[in-house]
Amino acid sequence: MISNILRKNSLFFKIMCAVVVGVICISIAISGVIINISRDIFEKSYIDSQQKIIERVYEKLYDFHRQSVETINSINSNRAVRLYFTEDNLSYNESFNNIYNMNTHINSLFKENNYSYDLVIAGLNGKTYLKDGLLYKEPIDLLEMEISKKSLEEKDTILYQYLNKGFTSTTQYEPVVIITKALTYDNGEPYGILYLIINEKEFQKNYDYFSPDLNSVYILNKSNIVISSNNNVNLGT
Repeated sequence: MISNILRKNSLFFKIMCAVVVGVICISIAISGVIINISRDIFEKSYIDSQQKIIERVYEKLYDFHRQSVETINSINSNRAVRLYFTEDNLSYNESFNNIYNMNTHINSLFKENNYSYDLVIAGLNGKTYLKDGLLYKEPIDLLEMEISKKSLEEKDTILYQYLNKGFTSTTQYEPVVIITKALTYDNGEPYGILYLIINEKEFQKNYDYFSPDLNSVYILNKSNIVISSNNNVNLGT
């Protein structure tokens, strides 16, 4: 009788072990499936979110560039701007009216613009124009800067350049992104240089959707110089 009981207990124990092992295996398998599904969902969600961020950054940078180009082209084609920097024989009344027309045109452009630029124009005739604030460079010194020389060398190109500090009252202590373009006559000869200056921190708003703790962003110009980054150590390199 005792032998029968032992056999029954042994059989019961084996059955229980089999059941427990089966349950454990099924649990592990289900857990593995759930983990894989969760990982796939997370990866897809992360990829989708990053893709949306990249698309948004592209839109912001494209809009920034588009408005910059439109501003530059409008100023370059404005008759009052050209007269101011090329004609020295205007009468007092003609000069007054011309400056008024130039200011009116430029102010209207910036009312339609969404970005906080400083505008500086340096003429090869020694004249300068600053939309607001004060200019902390003499015209001759401004034209001797490397960013100015590059603009005259590549007179048909809009250049994005970097300085560790600006030369206007609102940018003199901050790193800046400077968009430069030579202003030219119809025959292509330059008569001045236009500078759109924006604080580098302000420019970062075009891509601040990325977390600096997770993503390092570097904006390079055509010379492969870092003109903006959420990692300031590499600016200008």
